[in-house]
Amino acid sequence: MGTVRPGTTATVVAGRAPAPPSAAQRRVHGLLDGRAEAGDPLDVACYYALLGAIVLAIAVMVLETVPSVATRWSLALGALDVGLGAVFVVEYVARVWSAPVDPRYADGWRGRLRFMRSPLALLDLIAVMALLLPHLTFDLRTARIARIFALLRVGKLGRTARSLAMAQRIFRARRDDLLLAMGAVGSLLLVGSTMVYFAEHDAQPEKFSSIPEALWWGVATITTVGYGDVYPVTTIGKLIGGCLAVFGIASFALPTAILGAAFLEELQRARGVDAHAPCPTCGRPPADDAGSAGST
Repeated sequence: MGTVRPGTTATVVAGRAPAPPSAAQRRVHGLLDGRAEAGDPLDVACYYALLGAIVLAIAVMVLETVPSVATRWSLALGALDVGLGAVFVVEYVARVWSAPVDPRYADGWRGRLRFMRSPLALLDLIAVMALLLPHLTFDLRTARIARIFALLRVGKLGRTARSLAMAQRIFRARRDDLLLAMGAVGSLLLVGSTMVYFAEHDAQPEKFSSIPEALWWGVATITTVGYGDVYPVTTIGKLIGGCLAVFGIASFALPTAILGAAFLEELQRARGVDAHAPCPTCGRPPADDAGSAGST
């Protein structure tokens, strides 16, 4: 019978337990995932090196679309693309090699295969191929498709930047509240667009030909963009448009308040501050507690 090493989800075949990760694998895994010891110079250097490489790769992608820059600096930009591609290849191989440190991928090469099929690993692989493929093919269509996938480098930035990792935790923690708020915005948009369709269809059949067509006006109104290509001309349509614009501003303030409060709590938690503790200066409880205390 096979056994499972405590703390892992790996399965053991034929009674042979997978070899435990080596110290080198643990070290590399910690450096790449930002879990090395605090104040470690190598951890700081690795973090900023990867972050700088990702930012530089994004900058090269943007500059390559400027004709004057692409013509004058084509060799330099191409060399940077190849060099950065090599850096990301090494990073990807290192992540795959050190993957068994994570208990989810601790089953030797089977665990590594599971890691390679994970969304983040696929994102890394596609970003690497987007860097290298244009230099390995003469097919312009393939090169253009690779350039589109090069936008996934921004995803690598989100994986590396620790501040963006905090933002991901906040969005996961507040996803129910955000879905409720966005549902309210969507309902307001649909109701307002439907009402203005019935109010304006007879007066402007070419612009408000259907409710989906009216939704374009609704989006421009609720976001206060006001492109001006579609607008109501009837009195009732203008009244609906004014109400939708006002309520749209109020509805967008709700998710903003949710995210603002969540960011504040996360920052206080990161600094070791209890969000519900009394103020260290005046000794008063937080605003919500103070209100309840004053009412008793």
